[in-house]
Amino acid sequence: MVCHQLRYVPKLHSLTVIRGAIDIVPMTNFPDIHHPSFIKTELGILMIIPRERNMTRLYVPLDTASSNERLDRSSVTLDQIFQKAKKFFQPYTLDFKVCEWWSVYGVGQLVAERNQHPSARISLAGDAVHMHSPKIGLGMNTSMQDGYNLGWKVAMAAAGIVRDEKALLTTYVGERYPIAQRLVAYDRTLFGEHGIVDPGEYLKQHERFKEFADGFKLDYPESMLVAKTLSNQAAATGLIIGESFKHQRVLGHVNSQLYWTTKLFQSDGRFRIVLLAGDVSLPNQMARVNTFCKELDEEKKDRNGNATSLLRTRYPYCFVQPSPPLLRNALATSQHPAISFLHERPCKSMIDLLAIHSTVGSTDSISMFDFPVALYGPFDADYHGWDHTRIHVDQAVHYDRYCDGLAYERWGVDRTKGAVVVIRPDMHVGWVGDLEDTQAIELYFSTIFK
Repeated sequence: MVCHQLRYVPKLHSLTVIRGAIDIVPMTNFPDIHHPSFIKTELGILMIIPRERNMTRLYVPLDTASSNERLDRSSVTLDQIFQKAKKFFQPYTLDFKVCEWWSVYGVGQLVAERNQHPSARISLAGDAVHMHSPKIGLGMNTSMQDGYNLGWKVAMAAAGIVRDEKALLTTYVGERYPIAQRLVAYDRTLFGEHGIVDPGEYLKQHERFKEFADGFKLDYPESMLVAKTLSNQAAATGLIIGESFKHQRVLGHVNSQLYWTTKLFQSDGRFRIVLLAGDVSLPNQMARVNTFCKELDEEKKDRNGNATSLLRTRYPYCFVQPSPPLLRNALATSQHPAISFLHERPCKSMIDLLAIHSTVGSTDSISMFDFPVALYGPFDADYHGWDHTRIHVDQAVHYDRYCDGLAYERWGVDRTKGAVVVIRPDMHVGWVGDLEDTQAIELYFSTIFK
């Protein structure tokens, strides 16, 4: 394998700021020690970030020197950082008995010239692509998102199930390289090109980039995975195509369990068709739900003349599923061999269908069997029976403040007529439309899979 060297652009600045960071349980009479704040003096600007368990993190500027006489980071001690911090707090006092972590680093704001070889066979992620000031965990989060974005695409390409492997893998460039550029630009607006913090500008830019820092406003472009032109964004104005799905807490229709949607969209490499079914107490709306499920579940002939169902047989699940350990007890010989500690149904298709409707009080008045069988079947006669976990309701419950019945409002979906959303394996929105747009859904998946 030949790995081409990648350059960082722009070039390194001639000045470098060396900073120390310490996590301490502070003993001080400084009144704002447990509030995010800055202390600005002739020594520079010290940043205060409150932590858990009474800890506080202090970012302490140590030295700004020319490139010919940079401070040797390896020579810096915890006491040096602390003594410098004490000078910032004067005339207030500062001491500590507990220091859980400390480090010394040089501020660098760099972006690689690219994050993938033109062949799409070699890709970079994380610090190999973007470097910046280590603050608020954004670099770590962005690096994890890089790996998550790339991982499931590589897995699908390796499984040989996609129509165009290179087109799939190069979506990593279009989606994640602009994020690296924006991340470093964000860092420069917060901390300046040499890591120098201006409190007023920091607050202004923090508000400007807040949604980006929270993992939204990523602006993934149109691609085989982000079907903006094929979608109807008006059906769900709060679920932007190409952005991360906005997770909410919902109620299980059958089992009355509470679920975050992150749990419903397990990281198993599958796409999810999320049927936001609307008010299913209305006969016309339930009829729309039935028609939608029938269209996607019925067997249709493909290009080769084979009859397949989009939800069950057209795109079979391609990843190896682990075999959980069998129960080891005296009754093991009389138990079904499929019984395990996991008690989870095996995945059959690369596409999973689940529903979240909006009919309040429906758990008592509407049976699971009033819904299309595609939402609770097929029946597993060997072990699981019917599936009671794929129908949910956006309804407030008095014992959980997060399940407030406002998911539809946050998603920008009409509570009567609903909508349909396709969620990619990385929980980003790939397509949005109405319940009648089943042909568009089939076209979306036929563009991705063989």
